[in-house]
Amino acid sequence: MTASAMEFLSGGLPPEPPPPASPAQKKTAERYARLTEEITGSDDAARRLLVQTLRRDAQRPEDGINRRAARRVLTGSFISSIEQGSGLLAANKYPEAARLWELAVLLRPAYAEGWYSLAVSEAGAHQKRRALEALEQAIANGFRDRDRIAGEALSEPLRGEPRYAAAMAGIAK
Repeated sequence: MTASAMEFLSGGLPPEPPPPASPAQKKTAERYARLTEEITGSDDAARRLLVQTLRRDAQRPEDGINRRAARRVLTGSFISSIEQGSGLLAANKYPEAARLWELAVLLRPAYAEGWYSLAVSEAGAHQKRRALEALEQAIANGFRDRDRIAGEALSEPLRGEPRYAAAMAGIAK
């Protein structure tokens, strides 16, 4: 066995093709693809209901297609929304970035960095009320980088708002 492994690693053996997917693997992959399309293409209300269903399915005690697909969709969609949201935010596409950051915090509500990125995206999209709500959530979930908040140019229109001052007061100096 060790000799075969060494020969394979040194390039002496061609790789063996993977075994064919089982019917359960195929069904899980199909369900994953369908749910991923649904979560990214749905309106807000449908997306919230879908996330609730996925969370329930992900917590099922028995292993199965629904549990596996739900866990993969929740994790994959979270990672994808962060990566795409970061790219759109960097490209100054604020409304599009905000939609992806909304998905990230819907999937992981305690993700303080996601709430902060949503606040910045909303501020860039000139959605003052939504930016302040997201900033409050970021701080409530543990975001504590006062200097980063204060230095964010997109937050300039928020600085005169009482809610902004109250949110900043919520961060220990």
